[in-house]
Amino acid sequence: MTTAPAAHKPRPIHTVKIGALSASIWSNTTGEGRTFYSVTFERTYRGDDNERKTSSSFNHDDLLNLAKLAERAEAYIAIKAAEDRTRANSGMVFNIALSYGGRAEIVDAARRAIRDGVDPDALDEATFAERLYTAGQPDPDLLIRTSGEMRVSNFLLWQIAYAEIYVTDALWPDFRAQHLLEAIAEYQKRDRRYGAIVSPVGAGQT
Repeated sequence: MTTAPAAHKPRPIHTVKIGALSASIWSNTTGEGRTFYSVTFERTYRGDDNERKTSSSFNHDDLLNLAKLAERAEAYIAIKAAEDRTRANSGMVFNIALSYGGRAEIVDAARRAIRDGVDPDALDEATFAERLYTAGQPDPDLLIRTSGEMRVSNFLLWQIAYAEIYVTDALWPDFRAQHLLEAIAEYQKRDRRYGAIVSPVGAGQT
């Protein structure tokens, strides 16, 4: 998704991750958590449209915290079936974050490192990243935040360290291909430095 000279082919999008259901929604006491869960499950894993989506070249994978889904056998079975149907696909990797929280993912990774007996002095960023839900996948280049909200809402906290952030006023249910193209067009204008400092040109210098 970086800007490339005309003579070069654009770099294809390899991985897409969407935040479908936050783990924090379960603490909502108004019943919205169950409503969001039902809508997400019905729209994503059930119905005829699911066959169309999973028969494409997408490799469907889920960023899951199953603690809250463990009591929902139907959901678990449907999720694993979608993964199995797309496991051999070789195109884009499509992650759906369900019952997910970025802080919980980091805590889970730390627990895995402890269980694996990793020496604290040997624990570096690469070793830690191997224990995240997204192990083996590249970090996001672009984070698209819908609804005009100026926050990341506990989503991929480790992985988006150097991601470019684009905010759109479009609500998530209304987000369409045109909005995605607008986000990519804006991303292509960005100067990605990955934390590096670019020294300003001083007065009288060229």
